[in-house]
Amino acid sequence: MDLGVGSFVFSSGVVAARSYLNHRQPGLLKALRSGLAILVLGFARLFLTKSVNYQEHVSEYGLHWNFFFTLGFLPPMVTLLGFLRKRMPFVVPAFAIIIGYQFALNQGLQDWILNAPRTDVISANKEGICSFMGYLSIFMFGLQCGEILFQKSLSEPAKQKKMLIIGYISSLAFVGSSYLWTWLQPEFGISRRMANLPYVLC
Repeated sequence: MDLGVGSFVFSSGVVAARSYLNHRQPGLLKALRSGLAILVLGFARLFLTKSVNYQEHVSEYGLHWNFFFTLGFLPPMVTLLGFLRKRMPFVVPAFAIIIGYQFALNQGLQDWILNAPRTDVISANKEGICSFMGYLSIFMFGLQCGEILFQKSLSEPAKQKKMLIIGYISSLAFVGSSYLWTWLQPEFGISRRMANLPYVLC
């Protein structure tokens, strides 16, 4: 289950890369439309589970949040971050997001997610809202891989060179982020519930 969720988000990013290559930068309205259908499924699931009193594990995504909401908000969020694509490959902000998120977890966000009472809409869905940052990072890693795979304008040597450069950047970021996580909080492991740095890297 844990592997399947992360793999699905990564695969969605790979497939979504086609729109970036064909239309340079999808507009926010188009991104909202693409996510709307998934959000409708999220609300439908919420209505059905609540109406039949279906037993849920609230600690997974929260009281109202579900995986469809995470998927539905990914396209518009990436579009809002699309201005970065002109200046750097997706892999750079992807690492920046997950490292910053892990740092926030170590500074008290993790304790809030695990122990804070559910007193309002935000805290009631704290797992789903916070883990979104980890899934956003995974989605952007998928976008980067998809751009390399589907970019037809590049010759084979140019594509290999670009993959090599991104591979170097990814390797350095991977080693650096792994060291950062080990240094900051070695006692905490992989968590799909929070979609933390170890989960994204694995």
